[in-house]
Amino acid sequence: MEGRVPSFSRGQFLRFELLQSINLNGSVGVPSEDRVGCTTTQAWVVDGATDLGKPGLLSSGGGSAWIANSVHQYLYRSHEQSIETTCQRLFHFLEDSFQVEKTRDPLGDWEIPSAAFLLAEIANNSLNFASAADCSALVISGSSVEQIGGALDSTTETTEARSFGPGIAAAQNRSEDVTQNRRSKRVRGRYAALTTDANLSANATRFGSCAIRLGDNVLLMSDGFSCLLDRYSLYTKEGLGATLFAEGLAGLAIEIRNTELQDPEGWQFPRFKVSDDMSALWLRVVD
Repeated sequence: MEGRVPSFSRGQFLRFELLQSINLNGSVGVPSEDRVGCTTTQAWVVDGATDLGKPGLLSSGGGSAWIANSVHQYLYRSHEQSIETTCQRLFHFLEDSFQVEKTRDPLGDWEIPSAAFLLAEIANNSLNFASAADCSALVISGSSVEQIGGALDSTTETTEARSFGPGIAAAQNRSEDVTQNRRSKRVRGRYAALTTDANLSANATRFGSCAIRLGDNVLLMSDGFSCLLDRYSLYTKEGLGATLFAEGLAGLAIEIRNTELQDPEGWQFPRFKVSDDMSALWLRVVD
């Protein structure tokens, strides 16, 4: 993003205009554990990490839905002066809310709710952002396309899914071996994501900033949508930006699902489920 000169005059305030949004569940009839939202100056995507135990820690909806909803609701109400303050207070809100709302102690660290997220905020001529884990965004400015936030590294998961053999993605119920594998990953290296420990959330969150200008487009994505760039490698970031303008979020979502349905056993793309929840926000910068 270096070298870009923002085009705004003194006294001009930039804001977000929502063009399209999508939040599509991975399995028909199973609620999505993604959340997306925006105001005129903030936008976010949250991806709750799949529950690895039976419901009961918090509610019938499980910890994944709880943390995604909690982040989403907090950000809608937040009116802080900086993105750093917003996140700091969000982390403590999650920690305090969990202590109040949990119905029992977690059976292990793998059961503690966690989520990936990306929060973007317009401040004068800058786009400030905070992210943890693998939610990301594209900033499209003319012919320049930059990816910010987290990026999905699917290499480890692909290798692990391949070790269980074809068909693991399409299995209706996880085997005990797969469940233990996923639980091990959740606690391995303290799993850098939003969680119910404020200190761990702060350590997992990275902040950044880039210049924006009038007319720029911003695409926020959960990993279920950014898989177009990484897991399935269907697009470069420039190609994804061009197709976004031509087909919109719906066209890209159909392409993701068609790719997955053509490979339900996971021969071409080894993975632990056929389809993930996908969510995205397409915003334009206006004044």
